[in-house]
Amino acid sequence: MPSASYRTLELTLLAALASRLVLLERWSAADLALDPALYRYATVGSGVLCVLLLRLHHWRRELLVTYVAVALYVVSQVAAATATTPTLLTSSWVPSPSVQFYFSVFAIMFGFLMSAVFPLADLATVHGVYRTIGCHTGRYGGVECRIFYPSSKEPSPLGAKGRVPYLYHGEHLAKGLNVFSKVPVWFFNNFRNAYLAAIEDAPLATPEKEEGWPLVIFSHGLAGSLELYSVVNQQVASEGNIVVVVNHCDGSASVARPDDNRVEYYQRITPEVMRNENGEGFRFRNNQLRHRVQEIRRVLNVVSECAREEDTTGHPVLSRADLDSVHVMGHSFGAATALTAAHVDERFRTAVLLDAWMEPVSPDVLKGLGARIPVLHLISDHFANWKPNFESTKAHFQGCTHPHSRLLVVRGMRHNNFSDLPLFSPSVNRLMKLAGDIDPRYALRLVGELSAAFVRGTFDTTLSEFPEVVDAE
Repeated sequence: MPSASYRTLELTLLAALASRLVLLERWSAADLALDPALYRYATVGSGVLCVLLLRLHHWRRELLVTYVAVALYVVSQVAAATATTPTLLTSSWVPSPSVQFYFSVFAIMFGFLMSAVFPLADLATVHGVYRTIGCHTGRYGGVECRIFYPSSKEPSPLGAKGRVPYLYHGEHLAKGLNVFSKVPVWFFNNFRNAYLAAIEDAPLATPEKEEGWPLVIFSHGLAGSLELYSVVNQQVASEGNIVVVVNHCDGSASVARPDDNRVEYYQRITPEVMRNENGEGFRFRNNQLRHRVQEIRRVLNVVSECAREEDTTGHPVLSRADLDSVHVMGHSFGAATALTAAHVDERFRTAVLLDAWMEPVSPDVLKGLGARIPVLHLISDHFANWKPNFESTKAHFQGCTHPHSRLLVVRGMRHNNFSDLPLFSPSVNRLMKLAGDIDPRYALRLVGELSAAFVRGTFDTTLSEFPEVVDAE
C-alpha cells in the first residue's frame, strides 16, 4: 500500500476513534437528536470501522498514547459487561467514565498532532522512466555503500512492507544524529516507519547502451549517512543510472561501521576547531575531506574492477557500469568531497554539487576544474545568502570554464531540503528554518530530476520545468 494511503488510513482512523470514543460515548441519541435505532447503528458501525482501520493502518510509536486510550476503552467495556461476575477487570484500577472520556479526548488530539508533526513519509514515488528500482547495501573498498539501480519500467506491485526499509543502521542513525544535533533520539523515531521505492536485489534492467549504465557516486553531507539522501538518489537511479551512495568513515557521518563489528557515531569537534583558531578548523575538516576523497576513489576502483571482470566478488550490478560515463555528486560536505574528487581524479565526467560547503576545500581546488568537465552548482536561497561561502562558490564556478557548467539558485529552498529530513518532520524543519517554504517532496523531485538531466546531458530541457531555479546573481 502506498504511503499516501497509509496517511489517509491513519487520519480516517483518528476521526473514527473520535466519533466512537468521544462523540457517541459522551452524548446520547437524544443529545444528538438522532433516532435511537440510528444511534445504535452508528455506535455499532463506528466500532466495526475502528476495528477494521486498526487492523489495516500502519502501527507506529507516535500513536502510542492513542492506542492506550483504545485499550482502556476496551477494558472498561469488558468490565461493564462482566460487572456481575468477579474478575480482574472489575477492580478499582479501571478508570471512571469521566477520566476515560477526558483521556480519550487528549489521546485523539495527541494522535492528530503526532500525525501532523511526524507524518508518514512517502519515499516510494519515483518519476523517471524506470518505475521499479533495485537496491543492494554492502561494503566496497572497505566502505559501506547503498546501491540504487534501474530494474523495470513497470511499477512494482509490492506494497510498502515488500520494499527496502529506510533504515539500514537501525537505531544507530538516530543516536548519531543526537550526538551531532543534541536533538532527542525519539524525535527521529519516524525513520522506522519509512520504506523506499526500491526492491531488495531486484533484477537489473537491460542497459540501454552496450557499454552499460552510467555510474553516479554520491557523497553525503556533515552528519549524513547512506540513508538520508534516498529520495534524490532513487530518482537519479530511476532515470537510468547506477547510483552508489557512500557512507563515509572519516568521523563526519552520523553513524558508520568501519568494519562489521564496530559502530562509530559522529565525531564531535573541539571549540578550537569550531572557532577555527589558528586554522585548526580548516586543517581538521580538510583532513576529513582528503579521507572522504580516498573513500570515493576506492569505491570507484572496486566498481572498475567489477566492470572489467577483474573482481567477481562485487555485486553483479556493478559489472554493468559504464566506465566511460562516471559522475560524482554530493551535498554540503559531500559536495566539497565531490568537487575535490573530480579535481584529483580524471575518471569523473561531470560533477553535481548541491549546496557545496566550501570552507574545507583546499585553495588549489577552489581555482576550479577548467574546461575539462561540466560542473553543476545547485544551491539553496539559504547558502546563496551565506556571503563567505557564496563568494567561494562563485570563485570555484568561475574556474569551471566548460560551456555546460552552471551556477543556479533554487528559490524557497534551505540546506536541509536536499536531504530526506524534511519529509519526516516538515513543520518542525520549516519552523526551525532548516527547510524552506518549498514543498519538501517537490524539492527532492526537482533536485533528483535536474541532477539526472545534468548527468544525461539534457539539462536545459529539464530546467524549463522548474521555474524556481534561476541563475545566481
